[in-house]
Amino acid sequence: MNRTSIFLLLSILALIFVYGCAQTTNFSDAYVKELKGITAANPNGQVFAAVNSSAFQSCIAGKCTCMVCKNGTSFFPFYNSLVGGECHFEQNCDADKFNALTSGKYQNDPSLFPRQFMVGQGPTMSDFGDGNPYCSNRLGMAVQWLVGSNVTPYNLPNAGAAICSLDAGVMPLYVLYTNSTNINTTRSKEIAQYLQQNGKSYSGRTNDKVGPTIITTEIDYNSSNDTVVQLVADQVEAIYSGCGNSEKPDPLDPTDGSKTIKTRNCLVALAPMINDRKGLDKVMNKVGADGRKISDKVDLVAFGVNYRNMTSCDGDKLLLQASSFATYALYTWGKPTVIPYILFDSEGTDFTDDKHLPTCHWSEYYMQRAYSSFFGSAILVLPRNGVIGMAPYSFNSARFGFNPLNCKDCDLGKSIERIASWYGGCQKYTTISSQIGASVSTHPSAGTLLVFSNTSGGYCSFNDQYDFLIKGFTFASRDIAQQQAPGLEKDVKSLVRCDACLSESAKGSPFKLGDSSIGNPPNEKKYCTSYPEIDYWASRRGLDPSILRSVIYSESDFTPCSVAKVCSPAYLADNPNDKTCFPTSECYAKGYDSMVDPSGQCGPFPKADQYKGQPAYRYCAMGITQILEPPYTFWPEGPNAQILKDAQNRGLGPNIQRARDCSPKFNPFNVEDALCAGSAELADKFAAAKKEVADAHKKQQLNWYPTDNDYIEKENLMVAYVALMKYRGFWESSFTNKIFADRLDKKNLCRDFGYKTPADCYFQMYSNSWYYDSDFCANNPNDGHCANGKPKDGFCADIHDPIEFIDTCFANNDPAAKELANYYVLRDKCSTSSCPSWKKVYDLMQSSNLPNKPKLPKSGNTNVPDK
Repeated sequence: MNRTSIFLLLSILALIFVYGCAQTTNFSDAYVKELKGITAANPNGQVFAAVNSSAFQSCIAGKCTCMVCKNGTSFFPFYNSLVGGECHFEQNCDADKFNALTSGKYQNDPSLFPRQFMVGQGPTMSDFGDGNPYCSNRLGMAVQWLVGSNVTPYNLPNAGAAICSLDAGVMPLYVLYTNSTNINTTRSKEIAQYLQQNGKSYSGRTNDKVGPTIITTEIDYNSSNDTVVQLVADQVEAIYSGCGNSEKPDPLDPTDGSKTIKTRNCLVALAPMINDRKGLDKVMNKVGADGRKISDKVDLVAFGVNYRNMTSCDGDKLLLQASSFATYALYTWGKPTVIPYILFDSEGTDFTDDKHLPTCHWSEYYMQRAYSSFFGSAILVLPRNGVIGMAPYSFNSARFGFNPLNCKDCDLGKSIERIASWYGGCQKYTTISSQIGASVSTHPSAGTLLVFSNTSGGYCSFNDQYDFLIKGFTFASRDIAQQQAPGLEKDVKSLVRCDACLSESAKGSPFKLGDSSIGNPPNEKKYCTSYPEIDYWASRRGLDPSILRSVIYSESDFTPCSVAKVCSPAYLADNPNDKTCFPTSECYAKGYDSMVDPSGQCGPFPKADQYKGQPAYRYCAMGITQILEPPYTFWPEGPNAQILKDAQNRGLGPNIQRARDCSPKFNPFNVEDALCAGSAELADKFAAAKKEVADAHKKQQLNWYPTDNDYIEKENLMVAYVALMKYRGFWESSFTNKIFADRLDKKNLCRDFGYKTPADCYFQMYSNSWYYDSDFCANNPNDGHCANGKPKDGFCADIHDPIEFIDTCFANNDPAAKELANYYVLRDKCSTSSCPSWKKVYDLMQSSNLPNKPKLPKSGNTNVPDK
């Protein structure tokens, strides 16, 4: 390396060192003077002669904090699994304590390890999955936005997706957002409780909690509104309580009892707007109901780097602002920070100076340059100031309709040049850092261990990672202002995604009667990769993408212009061979008398002629997901409002508010709008089904228990079966409809025993099946359910498995069973599928030459080990 290169590198290293010592936005005079001394090195190249060590000595070693996690056990030995574990910030983390952590000897507990700086991706788990290969499958933070509106609460997370992340050492971070219009403390607590209590439902390795997660309060809250400030303070308490966090006196403290034991099942992050120091202080200074300051219950400060709230198109200047705000949070409140989103937009705002003259515009050039410089510098600067992770706002979600911050052109995944501007550095960073030493080589983190000073001006030297700067970046014409991002290396296969897998078992469909009609293997282009928006909306709603694709196949066969044309009973009686009609009289009774696509892309859909005093047909569902929500022109203020009103008077119940939340000009024939509403509907059905299955357990109508090896699989499949029946409109439908009854009630079980709907019948009949079986009747021959020592004819007996019961006792063409059978084909055969979540890593290990390859448990699920 020549003298000029050495000079440039030393200049940069000095700048980074100064970053670490800076207390506020401006460097101290001593540091600035010293920096000028370095850059004025004599022409003979005697760089070191220009360095006066006095300024560096003033940056003394102070007390250090490090982030420590306790892992669970992993099926894959090279992963630091976090399932069921916890993370906290270890104070007074001196070199001896830090070395003990990195060597697995701290407190004689090898499961304790230091966390490393986390590069992430948002706003959905699907974005994380798409971005992860570009960072060598070593992203460390999966950001999921839980969005609500002024009338709808934050949506709930998915415990299965969180466990998938944690099992690979990836930290889930949940961002709550309603644009300060609905800071719902009740739902905030529910989200925290869900992550605290639902680990057992998805993993055989945890008692209750999913594992360490980060939950933000309402992000970018409006601190000028005192009501909002109080709600955010209440939200901190709600999340803290819901997570089961606590801080209690240490009974072993021999002094005055001031020492406490902290329990942190999740990390609570207060999320003000960047640079809003007053807003941060307002909430931190609030006093909770228990008399403690809100700051006592905050673990982190979270803020987004949002170009709209910052006055520059220069990534380095924005980094200075982010660094300054993080420093303020750390040294004023003692709180580390995390950056859940970094948002630049090539069609963003023109910035002006004090004279209102245009200074720059967020063009494509400035956007890529900002990402490139931000990643390269931030990775070395931010961890010193207590920042534990950062993530770009969106990989592809904004283009596919999920765009909480309503940017215009902000997706990293739009072009290979954009991807390279961020992930080129990420690839280089993870590659170089994995070569530095065993303590920083574990998946998925990169190389900067989270150790930072908790005193202003302090310096913790044992997380230095300059190899990335020296080896990872080049400089155009040797000008440090023209830092060049590394190019992308060859493609890396995706190993870790975090989709909300419905089934984690390697086994195929357990349904016999539900033989797949989708083809095996399926048409990849049509069923697996068409409409990538599907995967993103599934991730947004916490759904397995393959189950949403299976539903879409059944509903519309992936046809956005599809409509359910439902004919009147009188018309069907006279025209039984008309295949264009959907034979459900209940749907006809409520449907729309006519339909129109405001965009003109679909239709025209003619209005039916009268047939025996009624329309020959009506329209009951529209679009790729076959939803009931009509176009915005049908809403009460629209020109077709009377059509909607007439249908509502007959009992049709479309969710107009949900349609409004999806788009102010909602159109069911628009794929994004249809997926927004349809995925929300399906997610609601899954939530309702889960509750009904739980109620059936309480009534002792179901016979599988948490101690069973296959409990998780049976539970998830039964919930999915009920949810799919609900989505198709069958679960609560009356058996008085003969066509419907013949389709679902093959043995007349429900009708003969007086049940009105499948919802009334299924669980009770199943409990009769496994309870009043041959063994029972042999011992209780006089029981009313028995005759001649055997179960009475008329209901299925001696069937103890719920899937076998459905296959044996109900319809030959059960719609929900067929959809589940199709699901398994898509899950197992689509190249885009990542379920089961562990399968790609397992297959890679089996194909490698590694010794001691893991073997699958008998359950076929890595999360449920053999007992």
